[in-house]
Amino acid sequence: MPPYKYRVSSTDSWEQLGEAGEQKVSAAIPKDFFCFRNLLVPCQHGNDYEEIDLVVVGPTGIWSIEVKNWRGIAYPGNYREKLIFIRNTPDGDHPSYRDNPYDQARCHSEDLYDYLKKSLKEWFPPIHTLVVFASRDPDGVNGADLSRVRPANPSIIYLEEMTNVLSDSRRIVQAWDKQHKVKDALGKLRTWDIIHFRNGERKRGLLCQWSGLKIKSGDQTIPIRWENVSRVEVITGGSQSPLSTRFVLQSGDKHAGALVKDVISIRLPDGNIEPIKLAEIKEIYTGFHQGTVT
Repeated sequence: MPPYKYRVSSTDSWEQLGEAGEQKVSAAIPKDFFCFRNLLVPCQHGNDYEEIDLVVVGPTGIWSIEVKNWRGIAYPGNYREKLIFIRNTPDGDHPSYRDNPYDQARCHSEDLYDYLKKSLKEWFPPIHTLVVFASRDPDGVNGADLSRVRPANPSIIYLEEMTNVLSDSRRIVQAWDKQHKVKDALGKLRTWDIIHFRNGERKRGLLCQWSGLKIKSGDQTIPIRWENVSRVEVITGGSQSPLSTRFVLQSGDKHAGALVKDVISIRLPDGNIEPIKLAEIKEIYTGFHQGTVT
């Protein structure tokens, strides 16, 4: 058994590791591709939507990419759809039983294909499915070792292999000049709303319940279309002053006023609905048109 090596950060949560992995992988996308992060695609398997980590479009077609930043030495499970990751720590080996991420990624590709087929109503290239592991470590401490599962899972790769896979000249789609249409269709999808709290915390979720949104400014009642909002700022006054909000629209226009309700509801990624007091919020970045990586 290899000697123990300290992880990059023993305090990182799985969510923090996942986000760091997505940033690392998206930064490595070749410059002649465009990329969308964390798109919420309508789901044909029962849920309202599925989140795709990266959708990449370029000369070799359309790629649906699932990013993993798991730690451990991967072993095949009892069934093809299972993998076992074993991490070596000071207090012994810790097995973690995981679903094969390729199965999840393949379902995402099917949902993406269904959405593009309905949106474009014309031919587009087949969608390639990839699972990219952001960190590689033969000891499985600061990254993953996939050597024991790669033969049965050729679409699961390491980050350092991704550029060659995406840019493989044998995959170039000939006479396809409609990439911009795919980009426009993907741009109509949204990502998570990101809520920043005054105590420094942050949450991802959906504020879809803000249909029919209105604010009061003096004697005026101003309707706000949520899908036009880029950012929401919660403005605090003195102890006796009411809270007000400033809505920054994608056009650059701004509207400020008081919300009738001081509690909003957010739908969390796990599907639960959580009420949040407006006074606890510093600002909200909406999920409309945030996905493009330049």
